[in-house]
Amino acid sequence: MNLNYHISEPVIKCPYCDKGCQDDDYEVAEDLGSTNEFECSHCEKKFWASAHVSYDTHSDCGLNGIDHNYIASESHPTVFNCENCSQYEVRD
Repeated sequence: MNLNYHISEPVIKCPYCDKGCQDDDYEVAEDLGSTNEFECSHCEKKFWASAHVSYDTHSDCGLNGIDHNYIASESHPTVFNCENCSQYEVRD
């Protein structure tokens, strides 16, 4: 394993043995963005970890008071995608 890279995971993963680690004392809300020392419960090596917030955004015409303009999907004939946002609907 290359130890000179950053691991971006939804769980704390040891950069030495690649196993998931859990620290019940770690408060993400209070320590967001700060670097914290961890010790792997599997290989017992120490490493640094920090928490970051990640957002997924999705557009929606309806949220802005605009009607959706649905068009049929080329690959799935029962799925209709709005051509102006990320919304879709399945029709029989």
